[in-house]
Amino acid sequence: MKIQTFITYPQIYRDIFMELPVNIESEAFSIDDLDDKNKEKTLKLLRSYFDMCSEEFYLNKRGIIDKKVWKLWDLGIKSSIEKPAFVKY
Repeated sequence: MKIQTFITYPQIYRDIFMELPVNIESEAFSIDDLDDKNKEKTLKLLRSYFDMCSEEFYLNKRGIIDKKVWKLWDLGIKSSIEKPAFVKY
């Protein structure tokens, strides 16, 4: 199960980030600059990202993932949620 989790969650992350605007992690990014269709899509993807982060947090608390893997995921989560697009939405 640990191996499956280690393989699955990075793929989910890649799938989400491949669909987000390229500059989503830029300090200058503003979701308000997107047209309505892309704004809605981006908000849905951000919700998916936060849901994935919640699942990862749960897996860590249950001891289902390796501590070294959690450290990597935790650093990635913290890095992302400090960006304006993630803080605002």
